[in-house]
Amino acid sequence: MKPGTMKLVLIQLIFCMLLNVFTLNIRAAEYDKIGVEAGNKYEWTLSDVDPEVMEDLTGDYEAEWRDNSKLVIEIEEVVEEDNDDFNNSWYLEVDYWDFEQEVDDDGNDQGMRITDDVEDFVEEALDDFIDDRLNLDDLPDELLFIPQDVEDFLTEADEDIVWPDDGDIVADGKELEFEYNETNAVFKYSNDGILEELVAKWDGDTAYKLTLTSSGPAGAISFGFVFIIILAPSVIALIVIVRKKLIFSK
Repeated sequence: MKPGTMKLVLIQLIFCMLLNVFTLNIRAAEYDKIGVEAGNKYEWTLSDVDPEVMEDLTGDYEAEWRDNSKLVIEIEEVVEEDNDDFNNSWYLEVDYWDFEQEVDDDGNDQGMRITDDVEDFVEEALDDFIDDRLNLDDLPDELLFIPQDVEDFLTEADEDIVWPDDGDIVADGKELEFEYNETNAVFKYSNDGILEELVAKWDGDTAYKLTLTSSGPAGAISFGFVFIIILAPSVIALIVIVRKKLIFSK
C-alpha cells in the first residue's frame, strides 16, 4: 500500500472513531435526567369510566375501576444506577397505592426503574400494556415516568421503532398516541416526564381517562387551604369591627 493511501485510510479510521464517540456522547446526553424527585407524591384520578366499554376493551371490569378512584405514588428515594445495559437508568423506591386502596391506608413498598432505553419503553412497557388490552391492573411503571428530554424520547419512539402493520404510533410534542385494531390510547406527559393524562378507547368509545390531579412534596398543604387559614381571622376581625360599630352607632 502506498504511503499516501495508508495515510488516507488512517485519516478515515480516525474520523469514523471520532464520529462514533461523538454520536455515543450525544445519545447518552439525550436522556440523562428525570423530573421525578424524592419526597414528591403523585396522584392520578380515574374519570369517564364506562363499565361496558371497559369490559369490551379489557375483557374484564372490576369494581375499583370507578370514577374518582385513585392511583398514588410517593417517591421515597431516587438512585442513579451504574448499569451496563443502559446509558442512564434510575431506581425509585416508592410507596404505592393502587385503585382499590384507600390513600389513608399504608402504601405498598416497591421499586420502580426508569431507563433511557426507548426500545424497552415501546417493545416491553407499551407493547405489554397493549397485549393486556389497557388493563389498569397491568399498567407498567415505565409508562408513568419517562426520562427527559420528553419530546425527543417520544419522537424516537415514533420514528425508530418498528410497529405491526395493523397498528400505528404517533408522537406529537409531549403526546404519544397509538392505535392497534379497535384499541386506541393517548398518553400526555409533562416537561418533567410525568404522565399527565391517559385516555383509553375501544372502537371509538372512551373506556376511561386517567389524569394527574396532584403532584408535589408529600404532605404539602394546598394553596386553597392556606388561603382559607390566612383569610379566616381577617374575616372574623372584620365582622367583629362591623358589629361594634353598629352597636356604638345606636
